[in-house]
Amino acid sequence: MLKQLNSRKLNSQGVLSLFVLLIFCFNSSAQNSNVSSLIRLDRVILQFDNHAQEDDMRLFFEKNKILMPFEQTIRLEQPPVFIVNLSAPCRNLNALNALLEQIKSNPLIHFANPVFKENNQEAYLLNEVFVKVKTVAGKEKLTALSKELNFTFKEYSYSKNIYVLEPEKSCRYHALELSQILSKNPEFVFAEPNVLFSPVVTSSDPLYNRQWHLKNTGTPLQGSGTA
Repeated sequence: MLKQLNSRKLNSQGVLSLFVLLIFCFNSSAQNSNVSSLIRLDRVILQFDNHAQEDDMRLFFEKNKILMPFEQTIRLEQPPVFIVNLSAPCRNLNALNALLEQIKSNPLIHFANPVFKENNQEAYLLNEVFVKVKTVAGKEKLTALSKELNFTFKEYSYSKNIYVLEPEKSCRYHALELSQILSKNPEFVFAEPNVLFSPVVTSSDPLYNRQWHLKNTGTPLQGSGTA
């Protein structure tokens, strides 16, 4: 599953192909080396827990000097994530993984994941996996695996037999690794991570910001009302 990232700071072309490459790597015999080569050592994506206040977030960045300052992050409203550059790149993948574990150990943090890049294209791994089960037995298998691998799941509202999984902090795997494990199970039709990506196409319409129907917020342009 893919989500679109709207940010002026991000490259806007070809990220979909990177997502396909990530999935291909995780289903090939050389999966570990291929995927590892795509991970950025100088940038991460993280999300705070719902109870975290603005002051808590700022203090977190102040205390963690390996992260660039709060004001220099890319912050999104939906999903409520931060894309954060590191003050210095990690030496290797093991160092990055250790940093992610350190970040996740903070009770204010909901998740922290790596960022993937090929050339100028980036993909941002969220903390969700979409799984479609074949039968009722598939849901029972999902329940058993949730206890074994430490993830929670709920029904996906918009389609039958699809469930949204969320790795817990105690889970040894991030969403991409978890999806690769689950995709090998014959009870599941597919298992795909939820990935954030920048727009493949951007508008050149000079009146784009006046297209009120795209975001009905009740501005004067919209007659000061919402529908």
